[in-house]
Amino acid sequence: MRLIQLHAKKTHPLNMLENIAGSVKQENALNDLYRQMALTPLMEVGDLPFSPHTGPARARLGLLSALKPLWNCPRAWTNRRKPWHIVPAGEVIKAGRQMTRAALGRDILLVTGGAGFIGSNIARAAAEDGYRVVMADWLEAGPKWRNIADIPLHDVIRPEVTNSYVEREGGRLAGIVHMGAISATTERDGDKIVTQNIRSTLDLWELCTRKSLPFIYASSAATYGDGAEGFTDDESLPGLGLLAPLNPYGWSKLFVDRRIMADVEGGAPRPPQFAGLRFFNVYGPGEEHKGDMRSVVHKIYPAAEAGEKVTLFKSHHPDYGDGGQLRDFIHVSDCVEVVRWLLENRSVSGIFNVGTGKARSFADLATAVFSALGRDPLINYVDMPVHLQKAYQYFTEADVTKLRAAGYKRPFMSLEEGVAAYVSEHLKATGGAVS
Repeated sequence: MRLIQLHAKKTHPLNMLENIAGSVKQENALNDLYRQMALTPLMEVGDLPFSPHTGPARARLGLLSALKPLWNCPRAWTNRRKPWHIVPAGEVIKAGRQMTRAALGRDILLVTGGAGFIGSNIARAAAEDGYRVVMADWLEAGPKWRNIADIPLHDVIRPEVTNSYVEREGGRLAGIVHMGAISATTERDGDKIVTQNIRSTLDLWELCTRKSLPFIYASSAATYGDGAEGFTDDESLPGLGLLAPLNPYGWSKLFVDRRIMADVEGGAPRPPQFAGLRFFNVYGPGEEHKGDMRSVVHKIYPAAEAGEKVTLFKSHHPDYGDGGQLRDFIHVSDCVEVVRWLLENRSVSGIFNVGTGKARSFADLATAVFSALGRDPLINYVDMPVHLQKAYQYFTEADVTKLRAAGYKRPFMSLEEGVAAYVSEHLKATGGAVS
């Protein structure tokens, strides 16, 4: 963590940030200031602060929000001439960005699919980060609304009016995070897939181009098909042309990736920032409504919690034992952090894998669930349905080299860490109930 020193007599955080936001005429100017601030470290967490006037400080350092009055901040060290106080640089930058978005009139973030699994988690985080979040989704008659009940949303719109909303309010938007789509890999209605997955995404791509809005959208690891061409997020048109998805859902996601990269490589107008995120096997809070598309963690939890055997598919591939089929399982909070990072790093564009970079077996996953409950694993293997055997991925593992090279440094949770968090923070409270 980077820290910034503020002079007690001369600088009040609120005044400083208001002055910054009020004086900015264009966002790039403030971004330059952010970079300067972030690159001016006083100390790293775990070290003792050092002042050239007083030497090492021996007092514990309290890290408080930059928005709290300065006189409430504990003094990290004192000099007769210059009393200094310490606040985290990240808090100063975050607060400054919030004020700047408001000053520029662009503090609304549109999240489509905002009541869904990944979308609701993104909406919640965006609201915490100071955005006014507008959610576009269908809630229908079920309890899907519970995913957003705790989020202080600015507005809710129906998906069919999304385009007209962007046309009308585009000047106030900070960007669009497009998670709305048919996410069922088993969907076979091609016309429905085209309407909801392809056409809706390309309409927003074109709107973001015209309105000069950042555009982050959900692609999928399903674009890789059986993995014969590997799992490297090569966004070149030749590289994309090698992929062969196994179902209409994967095809729709690849179709969008190819169209967007055709525009980019052809020099056509495009949004100031775009990011297609190829999510791998995501699990975590907010997936209860997904029916058979829920993660295996959620599916097996009730039996594991009751001390009963859980059921996994047998392998029908000679290279993989029963339960040895491999997936890149990623906690939804890690997906959210990637989106957060992209929203704060507007110079980053491209198609990126979002996984941990480490394939683990379904047997490992089941064991992690039992371990989180303090139980020994009890697993029963059954034959895979015939209709799934020909379109089944036995191995997925995200190559996250490109995401790391773009500057994303945050570590991903291990399978054991993520499952333990999901169980202790959510599933124990809900009992793994299905909405």
